[in-house]
Amino acid sequence: MSRITKASYAVLIACTISHFMNHVFTSGLSPFLTAIQTDLGINYTQIGIATSAAIVAMTTAHLLVGYLGDRGMRDIFVSISVLLAAAAMLLTSFAGDFMTLTLFQIFLGIGASGYHPSSFPALADKFPKDRSMATGIQAMGGLLGMAVTPFVGVTLFVTLGSWQAALQVLGIVGIILFVPTFLLMRFSNGKSSKQEEEEFEKIRFMDQEEEICDGAEGWTRNFWLLIVLMGFRGTAFRSTSLLMPLYLAVEYSTGLVTAGYLTAVMLTAGLFGEVVASYYSDRWGRRV
Repeated sequence: MSRITKASYAVLIACTISHFMNHVFTSGLSPFLTAIQTDLGINYTQIGIATSAAIVAMTTAHLLVGYLGDRGMRDIFVSISVLLAAAAMLLTSFAGDFMTLTLFQIFLGIGASGYHPSSFPALADKFPKDRSMATGIQAMGGLLGMAVTPFVGVTLFVTLGSWQAALQVLGIVGIILFVPTFLLMRFSNGKSSKQEEEEFEKIRFMDQEEEICDGAEGWTRNFWLLIVLMGFRGTAFRSTSLLMPLYLAVEYSTGLVTAGYLTAVMLTAGLFGEVVASYYSDRWGRRV
């Protein structure tokens, strides 16, 4: 497909919503770590294990999700990941000790794992000439989700009086947002969307050679280099974003609310980089 259609925008909106909630859920414990540590009587090591459990489970499950996605389940994973992660968030709110907290976070990681391996090829199919821009927009959704979580989390904590109630609200919001995400992905594969694609079939052959030859394909050296770079980037980014509220509260005695708001400000700054990088990546073709 070489033209942007209604189905293209449906996938983009669905992926942006799903990515937003994905990061809300995987960073959901971050604003409440000091309160969770006090209520459950766990130490810093256990806090680190619990917060890492979801990420480790999600990363491990990506291999299976990618395999199944290549066999026809890709679009299902984009929406169902929101529902499964929301259910895991609700379960996490009932955790009474370190073991159950970690177990429910593993469930959350498995549920959220459906998004990342599925969204990028879905967007590439719908935006063949604007892949970076489409990817950048959905990436903004994820970063925005991570940025607002400390702000929304502490606000809910102050309003409702407990981290359990705050997590339950986030879980319910996820269940609600699953509905439009599911409907959008379903629309993108509906009859009217297929007709739109057929109308542009002739144009596709004109661009086919360009798309196929747009850089090297397969398991290239750049691919493996990208894996390594993403690993280093993810280690620094995830550890900083997840543990920053706890660090500020403990080392600088900022208080839970202030720590959450400062973390939100820090993460919001990354939105500008997403916009600039995605635009020039498509214009210059310097994705690698």
